[in-house]
Amino acid sequence: MVFNLVRFFCRFGGHTKLVRIHVYKGRCGFALESLTHDSVVSLIDFYRTRSLKCYNAQLDVCLKYPLPRRKNSVRSLDPHFTPASSPPKSVHQFNPDWELRLGLERLRICQTAVDRAARLFDAVHEEKKLADELHYEFTQAVRCSFPFYCSKRPHFSFF
Repeated sequence: MVFNLVRFFCRFGGHTKLVRIHVYKGRCGFALESLTHDSVVSLIDFYRTRSLKCYNAQLDVCLKYPLPRRKNSVRSLDPHFTPASSPPKSVHQFNPDWELRLGLERLRICQTAVDRAARLFDAVHEEKKLADELHYEFTQAVRCSFPFYCSKRPHFSFF
């Protein structure tokens, strides 16, 4: 599977967070399971008026203004960027399926969380199985090492 990553930094609450946008087969999204937009530009335009909170609960911020880049430790603005006093015209247009897309994005995020929890459960289950096997082997070793102790106390059991 070949996909591209677009990375940008988002400043929120005095901290700078790295945000990744996945691009795969012409579709874009914040996770590979939620590629709901046609381009990176449409994804960023979508989140200019909506919070990134549905993507990450710690990021309750909209993508309004680009941050300046650092070049050679000197802060300089992108020469092609001109700040607009009003949001772009595309923000004023109502997109009827944005609630559907937002719901799908949240659903895919929840599915990803469930998949992670299932993998964690499987890993813990495997560790418990190994611990049970080690306990059984230890019990067998003790029984073989001390047969006189087990024969004197017939009701004794390590289980």
